[in-house]
Amino acid sequence: MGFMAIAAPILSGIGQISAGFSENSAKRAEAAQYDQNAKAALTAADQSEAMRRQDLMSTLSAIDAVRTSRNLDVASPTGMAIAAQRTRRAEQGINTENLNYRTQAQSYKTQAGISRTEGSAALLGGFLKGGSSIFGGVSDARKYG
Repeated sequence: MGFMAIAAPILSGIGQISAGFSENSAKRAEAAQYDQNAKAALTAADQSEAMRRQDLMSTLSAIDAVRTSRNLDVASPTGMAIAAQRTRRAEQGINTENLNYRTQAQSYKTQAGISRTEGSAALLGGFLKGGSSIFGGVSDARKYG
């Protein structure tokens, strides 16, 4: 049996192992991007909530200012009902938007985990295929050599 007959399975095995490493690296990079997207979504949730709460406080203050300028009691039942209704609606919007951002972040985190698993599977597959090829070539060489 010639040198090429022995070298070919070994080189093929090394190539398969190398492909497994490459695929693992690509999947880890993909997972890092998903992790970054998840962090960005959580940051956006926090920023949006803070901004919307600021807007709510400004709106409530403006309502109070208008009522005061018209010599209306800010603490009247009507004034309190208006403020409570406005606050309730704003809170619903804040909570909905916050939940959307956090759901998106969780989706990114899940996808990052999947990518990591795929990378590990590709690495393991590369070693198994490569090892099989190498050991098959060595076995053939010993059998015929």
